[in-house]
Amino acid sequence: MDEEKLNRLREVANGGGLVTPMVSLSKSAVIQKDSFLKDYVEVFGKAQIRDGSKLRDFAKVMGEAILLDTVAYNHARIVGNARVQRSIVAGTAEIMDRAYVSGSDIEGNAIIADDAEVIGCRIGCNARILGNARLFNVRFVPENGEATLADKILVEGDAEIVFDEEMPLYPGTRLHEGNWTRPPFVIDTPIFTMTEGINDRVQIGCQNHSIKFWYEKGREVLLDYGLDAQLYQIFIRALDVMVEHKKENKSPTKRRRKRK
Repeated sequence: MDEEKLNRLREVANGGGLVTPMVSLSKSAVIQKDSFLKDYVEVFGKAQIRDGSKLRDFAKVMGEAILLDTVAYNHARIVGNARVQRSIVAGTAEIMDRAYVSGSDIEGNAIIADDAEVIGCRIGCNARILGNARLFNVRFVPENGEATLADKILVEGDAEIVFDEEMPLYPGTRLHEGNWTRPPFVIDTPIFTMTEGINDRVQIGCQNHSIKFWYEKGREVLLDYGLDAQLYQIFIRALDVMVEHKKENKSPTKRRRKRK
């Protein structure tokens, strides 16, 4: 195919947007007149691309997803009933289900799913934002621009993170409840990552228990991590540090939000 043909634009009948010949569209998709698609983009189902959105470089939009004033590229996927506005979605990031994203940069291998809300954030690496989680003004991207396996967070359940100004989450953070107005305290050890929880609770891996439980039952629970005497002392020292932090910094209490 010659260069002239590759650069030729054609008008989309359903909505009047512009695409290049390499774009794949379903007949029911809506591409609004001021939006533009190129470079092997795929838009299927009843997806809507509106308000000057621009898609390129193998981006995919499927289902009944809606993009408003959004840029998506580099294999990004927005599917299901997701709604994305005034945002950039790049890398292999995925936004799916009924997730809502606004005014954010989503990149890397990040996944935002279920009924999660992400507003005014920069989220990348291997972040997972799931359930009814809500993030506002959160930053989680690698400082050197290169993601590693350690660069990951998990925010799920009814956790809500609302910062007055952009603040970072620490690698390894795992939250599933609480209303947070500051980053939770995280301790990274050779065998596990310990995250501050609400009230007197502490999260290690997928286990969330009270401080009392961890002191009394921690050795038994952490056997799956290959705990020996030396590593157990590391665990106890980390737990002591967490206790001191909680004494000096009140942890959030559980607060359920009313979802609209």
